[in-house]
Amino acid sequence: MLLMSPYILQLMSGLGGRMRPVFNVTISNVPGPEETLYYEGARLEAMYPVSLIAHGGALNITCLSYTGSLNFGFTGCRDTLPSMQKLAVYTGEALDELEMLALPPDTATQKSVRRKVAASNKK
Repeated sequence: MLLMSPYILQLMSGLGGRMRPVFNVTISNVPGPEETLYYEGARLEAMYPVSLIAHGGALNITCLSYTGSLNFGFTGCRDTLPSMQKLAVYTGEALDELEMLALPPDTATQKSVRRKVAASNKK
């Protein structure tokens, strides 16, 4: 709240958009449910966060956990970040590299292959 107070004061005073923001990137982590959710018998497979950008902000990255997985949501200003798709792709590649370094070789390779298969099925 302390970091957001200048922004809130701008909005309350009517000066929003006239002053330069204190920061232009917001990153947040939202813990989601650990148990699988169902709706009328249909299993919820994933949850992807969507967030807002304050005036003067360039990027909002929100991470949302759900049943042992972590999903990322990128919301950005089109004028400031014209190629946000690259940011999402590079994030996936960086996570693959981290898995290879942190997990035993067999486990990391299997997870990386599963992620690539899941991504190709969504296309």
